[in-house]
Amino acid sequence: MTKKLIVALFLIFVVSVFSELSDVNFVTSTDQVTVVLSFTKAPKVLYYGKNENRTVHYFLIDDVIKNSAYLPVSSGTVEGVQIVPIDNQVNLFVYTLMPVNATYEVKSTKLYIRFPYSISSKRLTANFVNIKTDVFFKDLAEFFGLKIVLYDSAKNKNINFKANNSSLEEILRMTLSVSGLSYAYSTNQTMYIGSPEEVQKNFATYWQIYDGQVNADKLRQILGTGTYAGVSKDKSKLFVFGGLNEYKMLTEALTPPAKESWRYMSYDISDEEMKNIMSQISKVYNLPQDSYQVIEGQRKLALKNIVPKEVENTINQMIANAKQKQWVYLNYEISDTEVEQLMEKLKKIYSIRDYVVISATRRLAVLLDNPADLKQIEQALKTAKTIKAEEEAKKQALATQEEQKQTTGAQAAGGGGEGATTTAGAGGAAGGAVSPIQMPEPEIKYTFVDVLYAQRVANAMQILYPKSNPKVLNGRLYVASGYENFAENLAKDPMIGNPWKIIIEDVSEETVKSAAEYLGIEKENYDVKIINEKLIVTLFSSQEMYKKLLSFLDVLGNTSYVVKVDEEYLKKFNVTVLQRFSDGTKLITGRTKEIEKLKKAISEDITTYVVSQLPTDPAPEVFAKLTGCPVEINGGLMFFTVSKSRVEFLKAQIEEIRSSYSSNIIIVDDKFKPEEKDAVEKIYKVKIYNLDDKIIIYGALANEAAKVLENFAKDNNQVVELVQPVNENLSKMLKELFKVNVYNLGNVSYIVGNQKNVEEAKKYISSFVSVEVSSNAELSQVHIDYITKVYNVQIDYFANLKKARVQG
Repeated sequence: MTKKLIVALFLIFVVSVFSELSDVNFVTSTDQVTVVLSFTKAPKVLYYGKNENRTVHYFLIDDVIKNSAYLPVSSGTVEGVQIVPIDNQVNLFVYTLMPVNATYEVKSTKLYIRFPYSISSKRLTANFVNIKTDVFFKDLAEFFGLKIVLYDSAKNKNINFKANNSSLEEILRMTLSVSGLSYAYSTNQTMYIGSPEEVQKNFATYWQIYDGQVNADKLRQILGTGTYAGVSKDKSKLFVFGGLNEYKMLTEALTPPAKESWRYMSYDISDEEMKNIMSQISKVYNLPQDSYQVIEGQRKLALKNIVPKEVENTINQMIANAKQKQWVYLNYEISDTEVEQLMEKLKKIYSIRDYVVISATRRLAVLLDNPADLKQIEQALKTAKTIKAEEEAKKQALATQEEQKQTTGAQAAGGGGEGATTTAGAGGAAGGAVSPIQMPEPEIKYTFVDVLYAQRVANAMQILYPKSNPKVLNGRLYVASGYENFAENLAKDPMIGNPWKIIIEDVSEETVKSAAEYLGIEKENYDVKIINEKLIVTLFSSQEMYKKLLSFLDVLGNTSYVVKVDEEYLKKFNVTVLQRFSDGTKLITGRTKEIEKLKKAISEDITTYVVSQLPTDPAPEVFAKLTGCPVEINGGLMFFTVSKSRVEFLKAQIEEIRSSYSSNIIIVDDKFKPEEKDAVEKIYKVKIYNLDDKIIIYGALANEAAKVLENFAKDNNQVVELVQPVNENLSKMLKELFKVNVYNLGNVSYIVGNQKNVEEAKKYISSFVSVEVSSNAELSQVHIDYITKVYNVQIDYFANLKKARVQG
């Protein structure tokens, strides 16, 4: 069964980073794996090479890319595809599980690289239960004819799995997966199997890294920090020992390390304030700690280019806010202790960075983050003064009342002066104890701010401006008075409160989520909804990330697929046939939704028509080409894949092909020019189909058409030229004068003959012109015959219009 495999995540990535390479995928059929690279213009393969093992295939392509990328394949003999930029060119490495040869060709803007699906035609069906790896790999090597060496770590392990008509490559992948083992090849195409650590240790030995710890940086040092990559023409020769993991590591080492790019901002606040700002900013925008650097003493902020441009707006706003901070001075009329008690309460609510109580002048110095809080603090001091005055008045009133009571009591008691004095003293002592003033709890004045995404803005405000005390009630944002502008600015930020909106019709919801995940977009920063069969994507991100996602989704909107349907059936769908295979299957491309629609239709509409193969039948490839239906042969039967509505038509086609074979169907080697085949098709009313290195000529005049084509092949000077229509008289003249054949087909004519004669005939034709003449008098036939004879022209006369067309 033919199947198509595409890794969508990679598709999206290459679009965002490659300037010319626009698409990479692969297609798996019954007999081969084809890696397909699409470019914006015709690619040029400058070099192709392979290592001694034939497990690494290297292509140098004259094109431009910016970043490295890897496409996992794990199908048939192909493991993966890695693309790296070296010297502004595409360096393509294809890794294979088994030693194989590759073929490649460039068609239009695509590069096709083909590998056999398996190195063996044998298939294995078995159920392995607790089989020892020693026994298993020994039997596998004998059955498929392999050279396998086991490291100690690969011996005496139990494995369990089931193989059902599986190829060698499928069995190896299953075995390595269930056993946790790795593999590597040496230059004599021997496969070594062992633990990942053991394989890597031996790989390190090849590079004289005897501590066993090997990585891309170490290899890059050994290779001369990219020197090898620059001077070596065939980089595949570097891969002398290893498997997929080691190959990927080596390729990474060949790539010169990317240079970090920084941009700089100036600031005119203290370094400490700048650090505080960036600490808050990094939390809101999820910036890595090493993505920025406050350069102390120079008042410069360095930002890596991974920091979105949008972040600079918030940084500038916070710097401007910090610059507004200054010490303000307020008078107070309460005690120093009471001022300090009050300010500690106010610090919890308002943006008080610091304060100083100046006792000598009874003034309060306050440093504010938000100048708008000054009025609230002034009001709190006034309120405290009022409360203190009221408390003092109450105490005075109580003291007066107590004194009056004592005086009245003393007069009534008479000689009890001493006791009265004692009582009064006690009362005075009680009255003299001063309780602290109960300062009021300050109230925050909230202001409503009209924003679309209240909670997101509130979360950012809480980090950047904690004294704004943001609250969200019933989806509405409220902040402390004075912070409205900050909230409104954040609401305009596309990464916080002003998201991008994307409407998509031909990409699935799952694809959008996969793309977002691959690009590192957090789940809380995007939302996908389906409305009227359209996807509405809400994205909180920088403009750069928005464009990346758009490019990604645009590529994912297109996909490729291998189908087994006839050409007529495909006309119902908006798809393009990229390649036709000999068995009738086709590689198609189109929008993802259209492909899904086609798949669904195939599952519902397509059937298999079976007919016995006759000894007199042409090859199945001929049936596939002439009917347009994929054909498979099995056990003397031909299986046609056809839509249910075309079964009867297919039956008639098969009968027609059988009855016409050898008379109306001719198969010859294809050694003809496209214009020659095109002309013969039109002249002899036949159909010509390409079949590998042959052509099929189908029609009542197939034999005559084949003879003409053979004449073209025999005589290199024979050419076919398309010209304007030639009338019958001129046609006869051309045949007599220039020894050429003229074929008139509707509004065009073909001239066939020796190249020199055809050129002369074309010049002669160009000397003939047609002129329309109006005549006041009616022309008789005598006049017409006379002019025709004397001037050797042809005249078509229209008496009712009194007009003549003169040609010659």
